[in-house]
Amino acid sequence: MATFYILPIQRTADNHRGPKYLKWRENPTGIDCMWSMIDYGSIDMCVVATNTTQAQHDTLVANADVYAFPEDLDVVMTLAERQALNTYLETHAIPGDWLSPNTTFRENLRTITCMMRYIQRVLGILGYPTDPLTGLTLNTQYQNIPNPMHDAMQQAAVEKGYTWNVAPQDQIRKIFKDMSDQWANTPTYFGNLATL
Repeated sequence: MATFYILPIQRTADNHRGPKYLKWRENPTGIDCMWSMIDYGSIDMCVVATNTTQAQHDTLVANADVYAFPEDLDVVMTLAERQALNTYLETHAIPGDWLSPNTTFRENLRTITCMMRYIQRVLGILGYPTDPLTGLTLNTQYQNIPNPMHDAMQQAAVEKGYTWNVAPQDQIRKIFKDMSDQWANTPTYFGNLATL
């Protein structure tokens, strides 16, 4: 069974990217385990599914910038758990204000992953090699987003056949969440490790 984490992406000077703390081409001394990553576009955060051992898990979660999901994703999150996840997400430019009572870790992990999938497409359209939120915040209104990103956000939605009903005053955080919701029950695959 895979274990899921949210953690930063390590970026090299020549823009190679991989999950921080895990072993990959540019980090040969990282934790040596199988992993599969879904990144937040060119924003240096990701969701990772791994097959870590207990010792590797303990090493990974000892880092303050790592959020670990429990093995049983179908447990309903407590208020304290939702608050902790909200704080983590907001600290790392991922909307977290939508977390609500009576939702499971799986439901919330799926929403986060689908937000990342949406922004991946937006940034694929833009071709941005670096963080597109530079100079913006999650509270920036749609009407104040630079035109290239503005257009790419709509194009990414239209390409997927989603409803694009965005008002000028809608904040980036709301748009990301609304687009995530429209992934509905489409599965998200983490290689051969897991499916959400």
